[in-house]
Amino acid sequence: MPQLNIVNPLEVPDWDAQVLEFPEATVFHSAAWARVLVESYGFKPHYCVKYDGEKITAILPLMQVRDLLGRKKAVCLPFSDFCAPLHSAPADFDEVFALAQDTARSNGWRSITIRGDCPFPEGTPTSTSYYRHTLRLNTDLDSLFNGFRDTTRRNIRKATQHGVAVEFATTLDAVREFCRLNCLTRKRHGLPPQPTRFFEKLHDLVISQGHGQVALGRKDNTVVSASVFLEFGTTAFFKYGASDDRHGDGYANYAIMWEAIRRYARQGCTEFCFGRTEPQHQGLLQFKTGWGARQETVNSFALSTRTGAFCQSELATDGLHNRIFMRMPMPMLEFVGGVLYRFTG
Repeated sequence: MPQLNIVNPLEVPDWDAQVLEFPEATVFHSAAWARVLVESYGFKPHYCVKYDGEKITAILPLMQVRDLLGRKKAVCLPFSDFCAPLHSAPADFDEVFALAQDTARSNGWRSITIRGDCPFPEGTPTSTSYYRHTLRLNTDLDSLFNGFRDTTRRNIRKATQHGVAVEFATTLDAVREFCRLNCLTRKRHGLPPQPTRFFEKLHDLVISQGHGQVALGRKDNTVVSASVFLEFGTTAFFKYGASDDRHGDGYANYAIMWEAIRRYARQGCTEFCFGRTEPQHQGLLQFKTGWGARQETVNSFALSTRTGAFCQSELATDGLHNRIFMRMPMPMLEFVGGVLYRFTG
């Protein structure tokens, strides 16, 4: 008999096994990612789930987030590159989305945001659109390499010529080394860094449990670039990257990505996801398309629960706030990040 329930994935022992039954499942649907969000930021999980007997046929994963004024909203899911609802059929999604709307009314949510495509009626307004890049992996590494753009292959070779060495680690020290570079990178872009406690939770709950790795790119015995990769099922995800622009040739980034692709192909992964990219980030788009990855448009949807209408919004662009953050001393910028990210998502 079909049932609809609000579920906390942290209380479901076989959650990940059930999630992996859906081909579209990502690491962001996993219990570990939910626990990272809960323990880092205090978000409250309200996963709308449809069961057919013991089998899950639809999941709309939501976290309750409060803004700086204490107003509540639901996000699917905070800080996820994309987290589309999982469903066996569009009718199953319709039921969990109706449950989400009922839950919104009972919990006083102002909106429901879904980061990923949904089987809404044609013409439903999107909130934002961005790109996802995915590379199909195989063990023929020469074939993969030859599928890259000429400039990508050239930069990989230059990384070797410049003496860049890449190591993979799962230690907390490696995560902290990434955090050091991440602070420099975020300040360079005029953005506060994510709080260190978030990355420490990511280490404790994901990376140290065998579901992620940190890649460190060294040049002259100095770590000049670092990336965080996550793993779920047979897919590897590039989640975070950071570098020190004082070593500005950028070749270490190419070395890290190539070594990660080789590593995950040998490990048996079938897909390598480069994550989400906003359309205005042309440099990052150029970098990702150079690896022969398939580019797809992914849409987000935002429903105002007060009006019942889907809202359109503009992607964040450069502004005065970026220039202010660029000029902040690093300790103050880290403090701002530690405060602000609890109220965003």
